Amino acid sequence: PKTINNIVTVGTVPFGWAADRGDLEVNPAIGLRKFSGTSKKRDILNPEEVQQLFSSTWDDERSRVGNLLAMTTGLRAGEVVALRKEDIQGDKLMVRHSWSFSDGLKAPKNGEERVVPLLPQIKTELLNLLKTSRYGNEGFIFYGTEKDKPMNIDVLNKGLSKVYVTMKLPVDK
Repeated sequence: PKTINNIVTVGTVPFGWAADRGDLEVNPAIGLRKFSGTSKKRDILNPEEVQQLFSSTWDDERSRVGNLLAMTTGLRAGEVVALRKEDIQGDKLMVRHSWSFSDGLKAPKNGEERVVPLLPQIKTELLNLLKTSRYGNEGFIFYGTEKDKPMNIDVLNKGLSKVYVTMKLPVDK
């Protein structure tokens, strides 16, 4: 219902605007009703399912490590791919940048740098991933095809989705 109502709103707002301006004599969207009903329940993975997810075979190791990092730190996708070796400071991660292909390297979403705890296993995973980069320690941990650009953010979601759909989970998940 929420999705349908959002679509209806997108379609009806222009009609209201045009009617208010006098471009339309009558707003044809007047009287449209909202849909009701219950939305599909969202759930989270339990510890066993998380273990299954991250022990599965992933097509791209960067996607696996990036999703593992996001899960354990709460980083946004743009913050994950913007990481460089110098952002790892002992058992902490310095979140100084975010990345988008339209803006490039920029400040994190709220405009402020922050420090997040970094689990030893995740630090090892990040450093091992960096070793596989053709750019060495100079580029992004989540390297792309060019030294000055990280991998595409879509790699994170596509990799997660692909592994998730192969898992044998109950239908109500």
